[in-house]
Amino acid sequence: FIFLFSLSLSLFWLMCLHFQAPEVVNYEPLTCATDMWNIGVLIYVLVSGHTPFGGATKLDTQSNITHCILDFPTDLFEKISENCIDLIQKLIVRVSKQRMTAHQSLEHPWICSNHDQQVNEQIEHLAEQIHEQNFD
Repeated sequence: FIFLFSLSLSLFWLMCLHFQAPEVVNYEPLTCATDMWNIGVLIYVLVSGHTPFGGATKLDTQSNITHCILDFPTDLFEKISENCIDLIQKLIVRVSKQRMTAHQSLEHPWICSNHDQQVNEQIEHLAEQIHEQNFD
């Protein structure tokens, strides 16, 4: 049990490294923009299944983060919308003051269009259920 717990804890800390913003790696002050970086990395991971700055070692990963060379490999992003990629690019920005804010992010087309699409799908599904209950 202790081995599994320490293994889980090690994996947790390893993944935390991949979410670190440049200001964390460089021991600079943290702001809300740091959280926006994390959201950008989280979206990247969720849509691709990979981390944007992973390296062979901890130092490689930290170096990749501080250089902030963001790549969108075709094999991972061929089915990902341009709006999604645009949002990620506006969140994962090396200079924290140039990152998109939370308010701006909520107004981004990828967030808004997905929300509208999901709402429309839910409404259509509910309409179908009501129709089936009334006419079956």
